[in-house]
Amino acid sequence: MIEIIRGAIQPSSGARLLDVGCGRGRLLDTLRREMPGLRLIGLERDLGRATDAHLLTQAPIILGDGQLLPFRPATFDLVVLGYALHHMSPSVRKGVLVESRKVLRPDGRLLVIEKASPRSPWGRLRLLMQVVSGLENRQVYSLFGQGLVTQLEAAGLEIMTDQRAGEKKSRRVVVARLTTEPGKP
Repeated sequence: MIEIIRGAIQPSSGARLLDVGCGRGRLLDTLRREMPGLRLIGLERDLGRATDAHLLTQAPIILGDGQLLPFRPATFDLVVLGYALHHMSPSVRKGVLVESRKVLRPDGRLLVIEKASPRSPWGRLRLLMQVVSGLENRQVYSLFGQGLVTQLEAAGLEIMTDQRAGEKKSRRVVVARLTTEPGKP
């Protein structure tokens, strides 16, 4: 994952990264150790998780909501949405993507990490059973296939890469940038 982030932002000393929905800060902590030149900021809506993230990373963690980011436009070189979108309704997700786009610098990147669609019929059946039993949020389906790409493009972002990652290729990693098409948001 670190290599994907390195490739997405061509890190330089002082590059600014925002982790929206940073949870307890595991990704921020890894980045702090592996890429010490980055200026890391987390955003988390749960006070307990935000506190844990700050204690782990010593990075500034802002208590807030991704639909209304408390930053000036064009502030960040990279915005990360790691396993956050599938917890959101489509309308909330749209707001978070538009806000994330707003705070990106003109040459900035958005990195989305989500579950990849299961490859095998058994994997798809297992996911369906998890959704039916309430163990998995049904919003995850809208991120499979073209669903995520369509949502990113609607927010004014252009897909640079869309790949599977991880040992079992169970993660989907999408890197997007501001669209260059006139008339896009």
